[in-house]
Amino acid sequence: MSSRPARSLLTRLLIAFLSLGMLLLDSSAQAAVTYAPDMGGMGGKPFDQGCKGTDVLVGVWYFAGKAMDAIAPVCQAVQAGHLIGEGYVGYYLGAGGGNGPLASRCPPDMAVKQMVVWWDGNGDVHHIRMICHVFIATPGVNVSVYTKQTQTSGGVPAVSGNSNCPSGSVATGIHGAYGTLVDRLGLKCDTYQISLLPPVAPPPVQDTTATPEPSPTPVPAPDPVQQAPQPQTRTAKDATTIYAKPTGKTETGYLNAGDTVTIITCQDNGEGWCEISAPKHGFVWGGDLNP
Repeated sequence: MSSRPARSLLTRLLIAFLSLGMLLLDSSAQAAVTYAPDMGGMGGKPFDQGCKGTDVLVGVWYFAGKAMDAIAPVCQAVQAGHLIGEGYVGYYLGAGGGNGPLASRCPPDMAVKQMVVWWDGNGDVHHIRMICHVFIATPGVNVSVYTKQTQTSGGVPAVSGNSNCPSGSVATGIHGAYGTLVDRLGLKCDTYQISLLPPVAPPPVQDTTATPEPSPTPVPAPDPVQQAPQPQTRTAKDATTIYAKPTGKTETGYLNAGDTVTIITCQDNGEGWCEISAPKHGFVWGGDLNP
């Protein structure tokens, strides 16, 4: 008769032990989620909107007038370093209004890793710009790029700040505060394995035991030749766009204020379209460049 209560006690102890173990496992699984600082004013109702499961943030949809009226995350599933399926839009934070909906998204197979937030003197978010990162790096391909800056109809930004996911992680949602407008924005992050470029093989070790070859007969130096002219460079006045053709329709890249470009040729004495070779080939409006 005494064995039954003993088994019951043992069972209770085992259940308690397993429950504690599950709690510890659950805590360690959630430890990878971090919140990068949210940037903006002090007002508004806090929000925290993440993507589903292990999906990642690939952009935003938004409404904007003189400031950002509303914003919603755009998420997509990732598998083996590649985005799969279709992206989907979360729910909007803010009252809406203004122009929209408008979109700002990462290129294919990239996820948001950093975000720059500008806000105005009223403490409302004016505009943002995100930095996207690849999961699998490929030689000759940029591992990170800027998204298109969100648009507004007037308004003046006063302050800016960065919300950056920690090393080894990407954004899986957004957080911050909102009211009639968006007051603050930051990134919700989770750990992902982001590969580096493949290592370069070291040069072969020289065989010091081999018989050295005789030194070649010195060859007279050729006559000096005229040096080729150095390419012209200019810098961007403000953030601007690189286009595939001088039509202003197909965007291929972006420049930040102060970025240097290498000029191939320009129209209208440098004030029209300028063809550039670096940081990538394309066309930039000369009026957006310093003389």
